[in-house]
Amino acid sequence: MKTHTLIPGLVACFVLAGNGVVLSQESESPSQERGPGKFKEMDVDGDSKVSLDEFLEGAGTRFGKLDADEDGFLTAEEFKEGRKAIRTKSRERHEQRQGEKEGE
Repeated sequence: MKTHTLIPGLVACFVLAGNGVVLSQESESPSQERGPGKFKEMDVDGDSKVSLDEFLEGAGTRFGKLDADEDGFLTAEEFKEGRKAIRTKSRERHEQRQGEKEGE
């Protein structure tokens, strides 16, 4: 496997694992409830399976979001700041959903 495909795949694994996303299970936990939706999003061809190519396509998208200076490389600082932004956005979505549930 070439390095340029391996690195984004590993980054995606860290990003997904760090956000508590479960790709193949139903769950009541707020951090996991978007798991089935994420799986469907990654399953581009709709065959109910995520191939390595489909997974790496998503990894490339995530890599691009983390690569703030768009130089094709991630520095430790870009990775750290990108993860912080992802966690903040995730927390805000969770709080918004909680507010919507309480308002029902």
